[in-house]
Amino acid sequence: MAALALAACGHVDQGATESPTERLTAQSSIDSPKEGLADFLDCMRQIQYDYEPADTPAALAAEADAVVMGTMVALRPGQYAPSPRSSPDWATSVLEVSVDQVLAGDAAVAAGSSVYIEVPTFDHAPCPATVPEAYGVFFLDDRTNEPYSGTVLDEGAGRPKAARLTAPFVQGFLIEDADNNLVSVWESFELMPPAWRGLDSIEDVLVKLG
Repeated sequence: MAALALAACGHVDQGATESPTERLTAQSSIDSPKEGLADFLDCMRQIQYDYEPADTPAALAAEADAVVMGTMVALRPGQYAPSPRSSPDWATSVLEVSVDQVLAGDAAVAAGSSVYIEVPTFDHAPCPATVPEAYGVFFLDDRTNEPYSGTVLDEGAGRPKAARLTAPFVQGFLIEDADNNLVSVWESFELMPPAWRGLDSIEDVLVKLG
């Protein structure tokens, strides 16, 4: 399955043998601001993506169901695992982001003051037990009613009942490092179209969004 039908298509390029339920434990604590960022990025960057890039941040915002600013606060086990007929090399986790502002799209994508973002994760290189308290901009696709292929182990896991489930666009998973420099979690800015190169801060993104 293509990275769980995230906003842009992706493919898994590594495997493992451990069970998702053995690997994924409740992960609700946070690191102090920006600490643990390297480990988080290592976890998130185990998948390569094929996708159609948006030329500009404004163009990506027009595709997204919502664009929000906020702080990552938790990473919890998600609901998806591979089919019993496939190797259990990856599953999903749900990243909670506490939202400060909805920049574009449907504000109802946020449940209360948080959005819940589904991300694929590998068994053989577990994500850290905590996530960095990093601030960011998140371009989100609402995946709540998307059909699943394979096995849902625990439907609704990782988010409150009735909360929407979202996925970040490949270009739209942007967080700050310890020096407040902007980091693209899934795709290097240098590999994106020209308008994305040179984005150094969240303020730069806001300018591009107009």
